[in-house]
Amino acid sequence: VEKTDSKTEKTLAGAEFSLYAAQDILSISGDIVVEKDALIGKVTTDEEGKAQTGDDFPTNVYVSEKDSPMYYLIESKVPNGYVSNNERYNLLGKAEEGKKVTLQSKKITNTPTQVSFLKTDEKDNPLAGAVLRVREKDADTISGIMSKVTNVWVTDGKEHVISNLETDKVYILEELEAPNGYATADPVEFTVEDTGEVQKIVMKDDVTKVQISKTDITGEKELPGAKLQILDNSTGKVIEEWESTEEPHYMEKLPKGEYILHEETAPNGYVTAEDIPFTVKDTGEVQKVVMKDAETEGKISIHKTEEGAEKNLAGAVFEIRNGDGEVLDTITTDENGMGESKNIPVSKLGKAGVKGKWTAYVVEVKAPEEYVLDETQHEVTFEWKDGTVPVIEAFIEVTNKRVEKEVPQPKTGDKTPIKAFMVTAAMAGTVMAVTFCRKKNRKNNKRNSER
Repeated sequence: VEKTDSKTEKTLAGAEFSLYAAQDILSISGDIVVEKDALIGKVTTDEEGKAQTGDDFPTNVYVSEKDSPMYYLIESKVPNGYVSNNERYNLLGKAEEGKKVTLQSKKITNTPTQVSFLKTDEKDNPLAGAVLRVREKDADTISGIMSKVTNVWVTDGKEHVISNLETDKVYILEELEAPNGYATADPVEFTVEDTGEVQKIVMKDDVTKVQISKTDITGEKELPGAKLQILDNSTGKVIEEWESTEEPHYMEKLPKGEYILHEETAPNGYVTAEDIPFTVKDTGEVQKVVMKDAETEGKISIHKTEEGAEKNLAGAVFEIRNGDGEVLDTITTDENGMGESKNIPVSKLGKAGVKGKWTAYVVEVKAPEEYVLDETQHEVTFEWKDGTVPVIEAFIEVTNKRVEKEVPQPKTGDKTPIKAFMVTAAMAGTVMAVTFCRKKNRKNNKRNSER
């Protein structure tokens, strides 16, 4: 027997053949020497792929059926990595009296096992750039049957075929490195089937998925209008940029690695957030990154003084109101005439104009003692220029008039004319003054006469 590979014609060692009687083999006297289908012997091919029987076959034998096969061969063991061969090979040996049986030579081939591997995405599109490896399940290292080149390869979008994997043995297809933008697939376990057909194994890679939300500080409301960028952490290169909407920004195929989420411009009325580092992990699950923007706030400082004087007034009470009349804060001035509001989110003031302006109204609800209440509604404007100023401050000066003291008035019901009353009072004063002067002159004259 001469044994070769059906694909490459390479000689094969280790193939075992069993020789059987194809029919009853008889002696000259007609006795059965070997019964039909009895095992006569076994042979195994050597490094040259050859094997032959010994010379211990019986002589002077005959067959029960002339011109029919005397023996047949069956391959009882195939070399590792080849498909079982169940074919029966008949040998037309004839015996002549007094001579040994001469058998014909047989050239027999084996079909190698063949397994093809294809790397695709979830939509069955072939993928290039994945590093794959096949190893035996129960081995810590790559199977020694295969060369290093055969076991590890980089996909090119086409099927990769490995031959001569052992039948009925369990192997594992592993992804050592996924293509950029894809997550490493789980290992695929498979058993090599005992067939001459090409066995197909497909490994699918899912894309990486990243969802980026630009929200307010609560994390519940998506903020449109922010200009965002994704930067490569090591180079600072802009990988992608977009303007936020009312829906999260979704990305696929962002390569695994380290990145920075950067806010180039904040939405109107918000403070630009600090950069957020994030990692795209080796998974097909949606990875979420949230960047929160704090709202810009306004603060009002009030200085209260007396009108026409530099006197600071304490105890003035003011309300800060929005355009709807809602009271947002209450301020009371201190001994320095100063009052300061809390920080008020600009959204509390109402919708901003095109240029990002918000208006608050300052109203005095209680004046300091001995001062007139200022009923003026003071308008204060906050202007948002960019997201670099978290608190916009405004300052206003407000004065109060002092209350004037009232002149005494006639009693109710007195019909005396005011002018007459004043004239009478003046005349009485004159009479008193004349009387006083006369008395003083008399005293002075008396003192002079005594002298």
